[in-house]
Amino acid sequence: MDETLSHIAFANEIGYLPEQLYQVLEQEGEELTRMINGYISYLKKSKQGISEPGANYYAQEIQEPDHSDAPDQRN
Repeated sequence: MDETLSHIAFANEIGYLPEQLYQVLEQEGEELTRMINGYISYLKKSKQGISEPGANYYAQEIQEPDHSDAPDQRN
């Protein structure tokens, strides 16, 4: 969202975007940023199991498959 707000500010600075429209878009962008950050905080605080939607994939332990019941392939 910051990148979008940056582009909007630049468009205003070089005259492609009227000041009044820039002010509206900037306020809406800041509100969206607050809402997104609040939702991210909520998700981080909620206790979700590994198999729940939204669980952090990289935080999950990668477990080796159990091959203890596989036939012995050594000669």
